[in-house]
Amino acid sequence: MYACDDDTPGASSTLRCDANAIPVLLASKADDDDGDGRTLDEDFPRIDDEDDDIADHAWIRDGAGLYHLFFHNEGRGAPWFIEHYVTDDLETLHYAGRALEAQAGAWDAGGTWAPYVIQVGATYYMFYTGIESIEPGAKQRIGLAISSDLRQWTRAHVNRCPGTSGDGCIYECDQTWTTWSDTGDPFNQQCRDQFVMRDDAHERWLMFATARSTNGYGVVTVAWSQDLTTWTGAGYINATCLPFWNTVTCAVTICLRSSSVTFSESYRAVNSPTVTC
Repeated sequence: MYACDDDTPGASSTLRCDANAIPVLLASKADDDDGDGRTLDEDFPRIDDEDDDIADHAWIRDGAGLYHLFFHNEGRGAPWFIEHYVTDDLETLHYAGRALEAQAGAWDAGGTWAPYVIQVGATYYMFYTGIESIEPGAKQRIGLAISSDLRQWTRAHVNRCPGTSGDGCIYECDQTWTTWSDTGDPFNQQCRDQFVMRDDAHERWLMFATARSTNGYGVVTVAWSQDLTTWTGAGYINATCLPFWNTVTCAVTICLRSSSVTFSESYRAVNSPTVTC
C-alpha cells in the first residue's frame, strides 16, 4: 500500500516513482524473492517479486477507536488469503494475523479476495470474494464471514450457491444480464469486489459487485437482501464501453428494478457508443 518505494534503474519498466510520492504506509512482506533489494523487478516465473501484493483493501474503525485494515494478497501457486493490520493513528500499522483463509475442497478453495466489512449492532460482517481454484478463469462467488471483535472470523453457516460445498457462500452473479450461465468461456463466471450498503428508505441492504455483461462489457451487478445472507438480483450498471478487461470508463447506464418499476438513467461520454438496458 504505497505510491512507490523503489526507483532504482531497472526496477520496473512500467512502474515508476514520483518524486512527490507520499511515504510508504505498508509494503508487501514477501516481494523480494531474488534478494536484490528491489520489489518491482518481476520477471515471472524466473523472478516472482510481486507474489504477496496488497490488493483490494478495506478499513473499519472499532468502538475503541482502533482502525482495522483488511486486504488480500496476490500469491501465485497457493491459495490467496485475507490479511489483517491495526493502527490507532493511521501512520503505524501492526500485524494482527490472517483474517480469513481458503477452505480446502470448498467453493472458495482457491482463495479469499476483496474484503469489505460493515458493522450491524455489535456484529461485524465481512463480505469477500471466494474463488474455487487458483487456475485462471476460476469461478468467483461472494461469501460472508462474521465476527464480534474483528479478529476471529467464522463463515456464515449457510450456502446459497447450488452445486458447491462449504460454509459462507451467499451469492453468485447468475443473472440474465451477466454471462454466468454461459460456460463457453472460462472467464464468464465473474462475481467479485462486492460493496454493501444500507438502503434505509426500503429497509433492505444493497450489494454492488463486478460481473461480466452479456454485451461483452464489464457490468456492476446489483442485488438486495433483508438478512445479509439471502440475495436477489435487482439490476445492473453498465459503466464501460470497451471489452471486459479494459478499465477505461466512458459510459454509464443504470437499470435498477424494484417491484414492477424500472429506473433507467444514462450518461453518455463524447464519442462513446450508447449502452442501453
